[in-house]
Amino acid sequence: MLKYQNLAVIGQKLKAFDFEPMEGRRDRYVEGYIIKLTEQSYAYGYLIYCIKDAAFLGDYNRVGEHVFVPYEMDMSEFDGRVSVVPA
Repeated sequence: MLKYQNLAVIGQKLKAFDFEPMEGRRDRYVEGYIIKLTEQSYAYGYLIYCIKDAAFLGDYNRVGEHVFVPYEMDMSEFDGRVSVVPA
């Protein structure tokens, strides 16, 4: 079983970090509601409907888009990368 595979179910709200939070560096993450448990060509994971995107600066963001959150990542995996957020 992959690290975050059984963390949540369809309809729950997730927060997923792009990079491990570190002092002196801005947190980069997305939040959204799970709409599907899915497989991409490279990984299994959650497909979320993004409601908050803190990953990018400027005008670009993924709010309103579907974003893939893998159950597990290779070298950049860390505890707390994905968490369930109260709705």
